[in-house]
Amino acid sequence: VGVVVLAVRVKCLGDLGGSDAAAFAFPVMDPPVDLSTPKQAEWLRTVPLEMLVRFCRTWRPPALIGAPLPGGLQKKLTEVTTSEPNRFADGAPELVDLPDEYLRAVVAGLREAVRQGTTFAWQPVLDLFVAVAGRRGDPARALRISIAQCLALGFNVGGTEIPHKHREQVWQILQPIAQEGDPVELPVLGASPVLRRSVAAEGLQAVARYALWVRRHIEQQPRSREGAQRGWHEMPEVLAVLAAHLAAGEAPQRSIEVQAF
Repeated sequence: VGVVVLAVRVKCLGDLGGSDAAAFAFPVMDPPVDLSTPKQAEWLRTVPLEMLVRFCRTWRPPALIGAPLPGGLQKKLTEVTTSEPNRFADGAPELVDLPDEYLRAVVAGLREAVRQGTTFAWQPVLDLFVAVAGRRGDPARALRISIAQCLALGFNVGGTEIPHKHREQVWQILQPIAQEGDPVELPVLGASPVLRRSVAAEGLQAVARYALWVRRHIEQQPRSREGAQRGWHEMPEVLAVLAAHLAAGEAPQRSIEVQAF
């Protein structure tokens, strides 16, 4: 009986022009659900930003093995922001109440979009940065580092460059980041040293790129040679920050990569 059934099966497959392997093929399915996050990319792309903020503020991971975690949602939020930065840039002021760690994920996505050459409107993003740069606490420190890194990339030449008309607002964001002191941490006996990224160091990196950005635009103005000759005096705000670090006994060059002025 088994031989007869197998013969019939092979004949049917031959009549249909298929193969024996095709009989065991599975239909094409949608991409698998990412179990590390409570919300998938499509939801993040389409949900009103107000609802996104509310969810991130209220959701708590269930105490179950294999349950989604905040880190998974943050990673997905960065990926979606990178692929669709205009949605999050245009609606940036609506994100002001996002918790620090989720807002940092959005800023990281915008930074990556700049790195990839994707353009978006800087004005609402800068408005958001002004509103949140003064937050305090460890998650906020990481957020300010991400803001400084995002601005630093925005100073590069190209389509993603921050318009020079925003110079005053950019400095309003950058100055307190570059002048922030690192928290004093008392050593714990027997504990391994923990290396923490300095907010001020990242801010000073961005200040160096800011100075190049300002100088580049000065050189594009009429009588640019005179402006270029005045050098640092055309950007007294940068001189003030560097002087403050020197007065505190710090060496700014230890935190700033060599830049060509």
